[in-house]
Amino acid sequence: MRAAGLGTFFKNGKAAFGFGLFCVIALGAILAPVLTSADPSKFGTFPQRLHPGSAHWFGTTDYGQDIFAQVVYGARVSLLSRPRGGESRPRIATTFGLLAAYKPGIVDKHRQHGDEHLPRHPRDPLLIVVMSFIPQRGPFIICILLGVTSWAVEARILRGRRSACAAVTSSWPRR
Repeated sequence: MRAAGLGTFFKNGKAAFGFGLFCVIALGAILAPVLTSADPSKFGTFPQRLHPGSAHWFGTTDYGQDIFAQVVYGARVSLLSRPRGGESRPRIATTFGLLAAYKPGIVDKHRQHGDEHLPRHPRDPLLIVVMSFIPQRGPFIICILLGVTSWAVEARILRGRRSACAAVTSSWPRR
């Protein structure tokens, strides 16, 4: 059954292209030290604002940093921080969702406020703005911010399921 599912997946041209692109990005992130010797965070290493060429595939920044080195090393951070941020999301959502279902009132009011406002804002631009105000940046902070900004929808679902179960079980006859 699984082999048939994978065959169906790879017959879809868009899915196969997306998977191939993901593999290229992941391979580039793994092989970053082999692909470039430039330090992505060091300033003034190269001339400023060079156009793409054989020495600098994507060119250089205003500060003389190699853009290709920033992309391949940045892919490492992206590929590692998204799953870690995804791990914290269900923990936060479960805590708020079940707490609001079992103890409605002030907790539910604040959880509902998060439910209503967090999904409205695009998460990545919000993360960029928040990260610009935090002095200590890094993958750990990205993971925390991803979890904190993405729990609201899951908490709403959990609270609704718990409330529905409570309504059904309260209508059962007592023994």
